[in-house]
Amino acid sequence: LALLLLLSIPHLGKAGLFYQLFCVFIAFPLIIWCGARGRIAGTGKSLARFLGEISYPLYAIHYPLIYLYIYWIETDSSPFGNNGWSTPIALSAIAVSVAFICYKLYDEPLRKRLSSFLKKSKKRHSDFVLTKVNGFAFRSKIYYLCSTEVEIPW
Repeated sequence: LALLLLLSIPHLGKAGLFYQLFCVFIAFPLIIWCGARGRIAGTGKSLARFLGEISYPLYAIHYPLIYLYIYWIETDSSPFGNNGWSTPIALSAIAVSVAFICYKLYDEPLRKRLSSFLKKSKKRHSDFVLTKVNGFAFRSKIYYLCSTEVEIPW
């Protein structure tokens, strides 16, 4: 509600700069802080998870959709009719749908591959043993291709 209130303030002229600075440096971080401290249960939790999952794909695709919306408004050629609310509602539904598709077909599989790669890499690097020589710690094994272990001659 606070975010809707802050975003509904009309253009304030020269005072708008101070309002924007207030929003960016005080109000928005406060809203994020309050949201991060809250606990969600039930249906709200699944909705929050869904919105969190599509947040980056939605961020990535929203700008071209804004240009499309501006074009439709300027040329009065919206395929959803000339009703003031039909075009933004339809475009929002399209944006969420495309973001969900992008998440399922691109973001989720890529995250799984990167996660498994990082787990393998972490395991491989955790096999090294530290050896002390003259009070200094060194890695004492090197892995070549084919997983051959070779001792470093110190």
